[in-house]
Amino acid sequence: MTRTGGSRVAPAGAAAPATATASGAPGDHTIQRGDTLSALARRFGTTVDALAAANGIANPDLIIAGATLHLVGAASTTPPAAPASGGVGRVVGRTTGLRPDLAGSLDALSRELGVTISVISGNRTLKEQALLYEKYRKGTGNLAAKPGTSNHERGQAADAYVDAVPLAKVPGAAAAAARLGLHFPVNGEAWHVEHV
Repeated sequence: MTRTGGSRVAPAGAAAPATATASGAPGDHTIQRGDTLSALARRFGTTVDALAAANGIANPDLIIAGATLHLVGAASTTPPAAPASGGVGRVVGRTTGLRPDLAGSLDALSRELGVTISVISGNRTLKEQALLYEKYRKGTGNLAAKPGTSNHERGQAADAYVDAVPLAKVPGAAAAAARLGLHFPVNGEAWHVEHV
């Protein structure tokens, strides 16, 4: 491992403390030797906290060269959803595969609040869910459903933030979400949102 710009970057093939999931998708970046999470956040218009949360990075000062980083909230990588009524707001991030009712309600919520909602985890593959579940079982990750049982695997759930703040903690979001048919069913996970 080498220390570069305040972050340690382990060489490709080293045991990774955190790895990203699918590579090559729009909004992904392959970590290069010398990259730091803070520099990548600045370059892609997002925050260190959002990148760390989206990629399961426990130590933002340690990233792995060669790993794929999902770029959440990155203005240059995900076009905004078109507002249906001309309001301000948008939904960005991993929205592909979300059910239309959930995606539409998130869009309406973003316009009502006048904010950008970053979906850091939407529809997941069975493999992605299995990785998250394994981290949970080892005590190194958040609560995660067993593979095959998660609403994320059916596009019925999203993990969403506004400027690195969990969606339900944004002032006015919980009440507005309820009016729009959204709820936060997982106790202690203010970022996990589903359509009713």
